[in-house]
Amino acid sequence: MPTFDRRSVIVSGSALLTTGVFATVGSGSAENDTENSSDAGTDGETEIVTESTFNAEPSDGWYSFYANSGSTRAVSAANEPSALEGVAWSYGNVEANDGIAISDGRVYRHDGNDRIHALDAETGSLQWVSPDIGADDGPNLAPVVVGDWVFVGGEALTALDADTGAVRWRQWFGEGEEAPSVYQPEFANGLLYVCGDDDERLYAVNPDDGSIAWERHSIDEIDEGDSLLGRFDTFHAYSLAVTDDAVYATVGIDGDTAHVVALDPETGDTLWVSETGWMWQMRPVATDQYVLIHDGNSREVLLLDPETGETVGSVSSRRSTFAADDVLAFATIGEDQTLRMTNLDTGSDGSSERWSVDEMRLYSDPVVVGETVIAITADWNGNEFLKGYRVEDGSEAWCLHLEDVPQFEDDHRVLRDHLAVSDGTVYLGGEDGLFAVR
Repeated sequence: MPTFDRRSVIVSGSALLTTGVFATVGSGSAENDTENSSDAGTDGETEIVTESTFNAEPSDGWYSFYANSGSTRAVSAANEPSALEGVAWSYGNVEANDGIAISDGRVYRHDGNDRIHALDAETGSLQWVSPDIGADDGPNLAPVVVGDWVFVGGEALTALDADTGAVRWRQWFGEGEEAPSVYQPEFANGLLYVCGDDDERLYAVNPDDGSIAWERHSIDEIDEGDSLLGRFDTFHAYSLAVTDDAVYATVGIDGDTAHVVALDPETGDTLWVSETGWMWQMRPVATDQYVLIHDGNSREVLLLDPETGETVGSVSSRRSTFAADDVLAFATIGEDQTLRMTNLDTGSDGSSERWSVDEMRLYSDPVVVGETVIAITADWNGNEFLKGYRVEDGSEAWCLHLEDVPQFEDDHRVLRDHLAVSDGTVYLGGEDGLFAVR
């Protein structure tokens, strides 16, 4: 943990916050009503840089790693792009291999060197660069933006001022070199939810000061097990999806040890536990209708009842990443390369196929934007396209030939898995930079 020149002010029952002065305001072992409060024992600390009051809600756009707290890779029709003409701007001063967040006219992304860059969404001009906050490059360290707050994982959970990049507070979840790193948080119900990497704990954190509201280390309903690969009852580090009703996470290793669990978002109490197949470190997706998780054994997306955890349907898919709203969009792999759209509200098993498109050799993981499904595709000659398909019938809404765009002439293939959409702009990113297409 970095060493700061700070003073510690301890006040019984509350923390004294002093602007410009760091204050030690709490330990990571918060008293709570969870079933596992007795095994909580992290001795972390929060460092307050500026006193702030949190009163914000997320935007309607792509404000988190997979768009939103439910990890749906789906945003509303207000973000839907029309026919795309080319690159509006590009930004090359980033080497990160993670996602981005967009909110209120700014785009936020790691630079691969422990800092966050904020760009003007219209022009791509640099607005600010954060201090070094120990946020190493990784596929699950995208920022989360809520109002004028930016939250980032890494060696600590850090809150930044969205307007300036200044640090508001930092929360460590252990002491010294033993402190676990954390992946990107999710925001819902007025709380941040984040998992530790090495300690396999799930934390709920107050966004205004970083204090811990509750934490869970394991699920009592699941046997601890005995495996060199790890415990069967602890949390995967980047496995969260959150709605207003529950926090959904994956625990276990594979086979009979793999489970999806639902926790009360306010207390951390267990709501239900559901057994699934092989899903090592798979991220659940949570919509109003279903909790969805990919079963690697059956090669299906399982549809779970969000209130009970019961499996109520399934959709055949070898791909573990998909987009879900009232529909489920996913690309198949193997010999049968198709882009498929499935209804999630009809049929005895909760689903029915709406359409499939198999005109291309390859389809990237899609996103759903209102009435359009967007994906990068490739034909049998290796030509790649950014395409929009109509949700209703799968017909092509628009197409951008990536080889015809000068910026993509040589390196467009690295952009397939880094697709985000917000406010009518499609963002493509990779280790070589970030591109805004409109």
